[in-house]
Amino acid sequence: MTRIPAFVVRSRIVAATIVVGLIGLALWAVEATAAVRWLFSGYGLVIALIELVGMLRRLRRGSFGIDLLAIIAIVATILVGEYVATVLIVLMLAGGAALEDFAAGRAARELDALLKRAPQIAHRLDPDSGEATDVPATEVCVGDLLLRARRVHGRHESSRPQRHHREGCRGARSTLPRQNCRLR
Repeated sequence: MTRIPAFVVRSRIVAATIVVGLIGLALWAVEATAAVRWLFSGYGLVIALIELVGMLRRLRRGSFGIDLLAIIAIVATILVGEYVATVLIVLMLAGGAALEDFAAGRAARELDALLKRAPQIAHRLDPDSGEATDVPATEVCVGDLLLRARRVHGRHESSRPQRHHREGCRGARSTLPRQNCRLR
């Protein structure tokens, strides 16, 4: 089953605006300018109402945006008789929202891929015996002597030991409180 990306679902207004624009062009070609005026004005008012409802919902959640400016621009272009500008503003508003959704989805996928590549284990060296033991990366503490592995020709090679110098235990998922970390 194919998964439809969120930006495609949310860009229905973009598709509807293009269809309305094409219908308006066809009506204009047959010199039905009154029909074009009513089509573009009605469509602009419907979109302005949809945006107004969405803006009020976002305001209740404490999120502010430029929606009010877009709504005012749509209504103003209708009032001054610039019907083509109405459709262009709707197209810019909907297109911008669709691009935002696309960019947010892509950023989330890239961040997930990066997090999946994060090391899950660390090679901690015992200071007395010099023996390396594998421990979960969340248990690495300040002052631990670690063996860093690097990729050379597709395989891991160990390099010289390094001390971990970060504040507290590594990772937000660490179950060890800070006072349990050995500080050196």
